[in-house]
Amino acid sequence: MINEFYTIKSYPINTNDKTSLGNDYTFLSDGRFENGYPVSAYICDSELRESWNKRSVLSYDSTDNRGQMLKSTLIRFLSSKGWRKDAEAVSNLTDAEVKSIQNGVANVNFEKLSSFRMRLFQIIWEFDNMFKGGDPSGHSVAQRFEFWKAAAGIIGQQPILGVGTGDLIPAYKEQYAAMNTKLDDAHRLRAHNQYLSICVAFGFVGLLFFLFALIFPFRNYKKLPALFVLFMIIFFISMFSEDTLETQPGATFAGFFFAIFLEAD
Repeated sequence: MINEFYTIKSYPINTNDKTSLGNDYTFLSDGRFENGYPVSAYICDSELRESWNKRSVLSYDSTDNRGQMLKSTLIRFLSSKGWRKDAEAVSNLTDAEVKSIQNGVANVNFEKLSSFRMRLFQIIWEFDNMFKGGDPSGHSVAQRFEFWKAAAGIIGQQPILGVGTGDLIPAYKEQYAAMNTKLDDAHRLRAHNQYLSICVAFGFVGLLFFLFALIFPFRNYKKLPALFVLFMIIFFISMFSEDTLETQPGATFAGFFFAIFLEAD
């Protein structure tokens, strides 16, 4: 899948070409490709905006249903078909393809792939985009690296006792500004890693106590119910990618099943 992603197709470019309506194209060399076709070549932004807004209830300058910039999703989708990005291309989209773009589908192949393979391709694209200096906003895997980087920066400043629960918002705000992150304001979130979140708030002292409280029931591991052990494995893993205990569903999930399965016979 990685080899397929990075296979470049022959795509001759003439920067003097114009659209069928006589407008100029813009060309960039940013190294981004979709299905082997360059993303930033043959773009006529004015035609895309006008023609898209005639076909969709979602504005060209808004976000798609996945929270991504719709403009970017549309350009990537047209590129994945090997098309130029102009009014003619938008008019040739089927109604189903317009709906797919609105739903955040940025590659025509995603419509044909299983959800698992589609997600793998999206993750490959997210890493490629991140390594090339792209904006990770709205991309769940790539933006987590920014979350973790911000959390690590805060921990480095207050490693022993942390910043406290009352200063989390300003601490993250200052750290994101110091990092010059490309994340937009709406996506400048907390760590999305419960271990890092505990360390940010309470430092390494709090993290050690937190881990001790979780591991303590395993002192008599031979007597523990199998359901409890399985639950704890799921719980430990969930905290690597989410602030599990900082949402009501997560806290309920942890507290309820911890108590039920620990006492199971």
